[in-house]
Amino acid sequence: MKRRFVLSLALLWCLALQSANITLVGQLDPFPGNNRYGDVWGEGNLAFIGSFEGSGVGIIDLSSPSSPKLLAHYDPAEGGLFEDMQVKNGIAYFASWDGGGLHIVSVTNPAAPVLLKQLTAREKGFDTIHNVFVDGIYVYLADAATPIVKVFDVSTPSDPVFVRDIRTTDTQFIHDITVISNRLYTSGWSGKTDIFDVTDVGSQAPKRLGTINTGSASHSSWVSADGKLLASCAEYNAKDLRLYNISDPTKPVLLSRINSKSIGVDAVCPHNPVIVSNLLFVSWYQAGLQVFNISNPTNPIVVGSYDTFPGGQKAPGGVDSGAGRYDGNWGVYPLLGLDRVLLSDLDGGLFVVDASKVAGADNDGDRLPDSWEIQNNLDPQDASDAAGDADGDHASNLTEFLSSTNPQDKASALAVSGVERSGANLKVSFSSVRGSLYSVERNNRWGTTGWTVLKDEILGDGDRITVTHTNGSALPQQFYRVSVRP
Repeated sequence: MKRRFVLSLALLWCLALQSANITLVGQLDPFPGNNRYGDVWGEGNLAFIGSFEGSGVGIIDLSSPSSPKLLAHYDPAEGGLFEDMQVKNGIAYFASWDGGGLHIVSVTNPAAPVLLKQLTAREKGFDTIHNVFVDGIYVYLADAATPIVKVFDVSTPSDPVFVRDIRTTDTQFIHDITVISNRLYTSGWSGKTDIFDVTDVGSQAPKRLGTINTGSASHSSWVSADGKLLASCAEYNAKDLRLYNISDPTKPVLLSRINSKSIGVDAVCPHNPVIVSNLLFVSWYQAGLQVFNISNPTNPIVVGSYDTFPGGQKAPGGVDSGAGRYDGNWGVYPLLGLDRVLLSDLDGGLFVVDASKVAGADNDGDRLPDSWEIQNNLDPQDASDAAGDADGDHASNLTEFLSSTNPQDKASALAVSGVERSGANLKVSFSSVRGSLYSVERNNRWGTTGWTVLKDEILGDGDRITVTHTNGSALPQQFYRVSVRP
């Protein structure tokens, strides 16, 4: 009896620590009534939240994260059931679950969204779309009804071009898709997660690199920046979260398996995973956001949580509530920064939370983990050193931390190191850190707006990387910048 009491105390302490590590910044329930919100996405100072009860997409201003404001409501007359969406460079891709296909929408003026093109079966797309993923100039679509993934070239968003169908090995249908570093990961309902090389998807059929048996009702997946670790969530049957070593896609290795019971929560199952560095963010029905440190993927550790739904599996909630049903946290988007992680709750709407402290102890609250400050001869009790520039390379210590560069080495900094002419092209170079993801953008003037992605999701190899701007030398002037992707 004494032993059991001690274990209970340890569990209570752990849960209290999780709650303290993640705090609420702001919340907005943009539509009245029981709307059953879907996924959430973010870009810049905007959040986008969908609905699968026909309420369309809410476009929300995050300029003040503590008081998010609804800017616009995209709700087409033929039906506004949008479970999934992505937004890149002011162009939104809204996936219709009630027969409207893909809506490609300009949100350059977010208060007045403009439909540019609607893709349906008539254009070789899907009438009903469950999941969408945008990678560079391509958009990938899954309908949760067939084992097919459709690919379109959206380099001109108002005039998309059908590229090809990708047939997967799943015997039922593809529920979700993820594309990172030229690899496509497809979550199949019969339990097959395929990995394809889509480097040349525009010119040739992708090569399947491997298949993982991720469990029946495989729902969604995400992969680490170096492409070696895959996180997969399963619904209805398996109801678990799995981590795989996929360094060799032909020989995937299961490293760990987590379910609601193993982390001590009264909840149905995990839903959507996203990996940021050594942290795994998972939206977990009835249990809210769960954050794991996966530095050792064979033993993931819960380092933070925030519950958007007060109650377990039997607590009253929305129209689908009750034992074994789904309530609470649907989507998670941590790619705007750990200080404003976006969550979508099925009936509570948008939650903005601060998860900065899950990266490690930060006694002075400057977003630099104490361990990193000590390692780099900074003061973990002095918040002002985040804005300092220890090595004089014009990058703040906080920027160095976010970029994985050395704040004590002037030669180690995230910056464009050279632009060279090569015939009609310009070659843009920068130094990389192995395992980090980068984006190179261009603009005809220096400023905060007007930037266009030249190349996205570039995997760092620890060496100098060069990106080609085709016909760039013909332009009067160009500015380039490089940034680290979360």
